[in-house]
Amino acid sequence: MPKALAVVWDIVRAYHKNPDAYDPRAVLAMLYDFDTVLGLGLKDVKKESIPKEMKALAAEREEARKQKDWAKSDALREKIKALGYLVKDTPEGAILKQKV
Repeated sequence: MPKALAVVWDIVRAYHKNPDAYDPRAVLAMLYDFDTVLGLGLKDVKKESIPKEMKALAAEREEARKQKDWAKSDALREKIKALGYLVKDTPEGAILKQKV
């Protein structure tokens, strides 16, 4: 069991070091597959809820980006970061997630 958990941890660590290199859905599916054997209860974990304040800051930042106000956008990113969240810009829009 310890070696199996080490493999799971290596997968999680590799994803967090370079999330752009992996499809998050594929990583999650793989972890759920491991979970069926290991019984860690990963599917029982509740989805992270992002506070309204963070969503509002992210929306304000997105608007600043649309207006090409890069200084304001960068300042809002730093404020969001200081409050414990990360912003990842994607072609579909920004993704907000809590720092781990």
